[in-house]
Amino acid sequence: DPLWLAWVTDLINFKDAGDMASYTSLMTTVTPARFNVGQMIGATGLLLGIALCSALFVFAGNLIANILYGVFDPRIREGGDYV
Repeated sequence: DPLWLAWVTDLINFKDAGDMASYTSLMTTVTPARFNVGQMIGATGLLLGIALCSALFVFAGNLIANILYGVFDPRIREGGDYV
């Protein structure tokens, strides 16, 4: 990746030249995309976990509702009259 290499090369050159003001400025103003990818991966895992838990709760709630509906509504019971 040429941009990554240029960024790192500039940092090394500033540090070797003793220009710590430019080094600090480059560190604080430019954030390579590679640093943000790790945050994105962590956030994606969190969102997938939340979605999975939500789907599990919805599935469980619907299953319980279907079972109770069959218990309390005589038209749904197996072998019941469908009039």
